[in-house]
Amino acid sequence: MNTKPNQVNKYLHLHGTPASPGSSTRPAIVIPLGSKQPFSIHSSSFTSSNFILILEAGSPDFIPIISDSSGVITERGGKTAHAAEVCRRLGIPCIVNVSGILGLVKPGMVVEMNGETGEIVVELGYWESKVEA
Repeated sequence: MNTKPNQVNKYLHLHGTPASPGSSTRPAIVIPLGSKQPFSIHSSSFTSSNFILILEAGSPDFIPIISDSSGVITERGGKTAHAAEVCRRLGIPCIVNVSGILGLVKPGMVVEMNGETGEIVVELGYWESKVEA
């Protein structure tokens, strides 16, 4: 990415419970808290496997979008949660139990995830630096 000398990129580091191995770096699709309506990537600019799905918790309604994602992060759940089980079967990285992630990540933000360690890095964007050259 091109930046001006007085700009710095800010990152948010989060951690959750690793639930399915693998890693991915992609823009986020965020499904709001309590959403019961299945989400379709076909109504957005995202295509199959070029996004990381962030949601409160998995349910059978979300299997189609989970299978289209390159990674899944949930705010609730454990290693035996529905999203974790589906991701392991499909070979998709998954991190669960990331408290507060729905309030921190906005759609389109670039997210890097590691399903083996539970580490998550969110690119927050560029900010003007107070340091003068």
